[in-house]
Amino acid sequence: MEDFSFHDTQYQKMYSERSVDPDWLTNVFRTLDVKSKTIVDVGSGGGLYAREMSNHGAHVIGVDSSKALLKTARQDIPEVKFLYGSATQLPLEDNFADVVIMRALTHHIDPLEPGSQKPGVC
Repeated sequence: MEDFSFHDTQYQKMYSERSVDPDWLTNVFRTLDVKSKTIVDVGSGGGLYAREMSNHGAHVIGVDSSKALLKTARQDIPEVKFLYGSATQLPLEDNFADVVIMRALTHHIDPLEPGSQKPGVC
């Protein structure tokens, strides 16, 4: 798994200036009843979307490869469980989740990396 720790300072600055995309959330909540669903937020960063899903009744697990952002997310959003991992090496069992979201993450994934095309968690 690629370690994004060297980007931590950049990521923390970027996430401190970031907000959720309300249109994206509106579309998600209009098409999916998240209440009581288990949702994995891959590339959760500081937990912006994980928090919104949790606030709407979902059981959310955030996964990110930035230890600094995970630390921040765990402090800011204690009701969500955050795990260290990557999209190609998720620290979860197959068929664990009802829904997997990957908001603004796909540009970090090498489609040729082993595991990037493996079905699993959901």
